[in-house]
Amino acid sequence: MEIFRKYTGRKFIAMVLGVLVGVAVAFGAKGELIATVAGTVTSAASLIYYIFTEGKLDLESLPQKKEEIKDEEEKKYPENDENL
Repeated sequence: MEIFRKYTGRKFIAMVLGVLVGVAVAFGAKGELIATVAGTVTSAASLIYYIFTEGKLDLESLPQKKEEIKDEEEKKYPENDENL
């Protein structure tokens, strides 16, 4: 997961955009195309980073949530050994 974090960091994305813009300018691309590519890459990277970050946070909180649900169930349906 550490590798994923490296490739989704702001510095890495800025570097990729810089390379893409440089290559586009070298091949004679117009400013509108460069802005479109930069905006698309930035938006897609932000979305992907958000999805994976939220997934990781949800996964980390799962054991705590399971314990909370178990405690709530025990409160709703307490075990009473005297009635058995």
